[in-house]
Amino acid sequence: MNKGNFIENKSFEIIEKNVNLAHFNESEKLIIKKLIHTTGDYQFADITIISKSAIEVGIRAISENLPIVCDTMMVKS
Repeated sequence: MNKGNFIENKSFEIIEKNVNLAHFNESEKLIIKKLIHTTGDYQFADITIISKSAIEVGIRAISENLPIVCDTMMVKS
């Protein structure tokens, strides 16, 4: 495991201990944990709404090489 993965895994463990993610499915939990990890803001667990098809549509867009607009290199990575 590289250093980046180690840090992310440890961060996710901390997030899971401090935030109730019970009302999210597994895919949504991963998104919420990444939001909190990148921002350092636990409130994203309370204010984020993910529509039913959002994850599927996003995955399809990526698999079809559609353009994705983002404002940070971390999101691109």
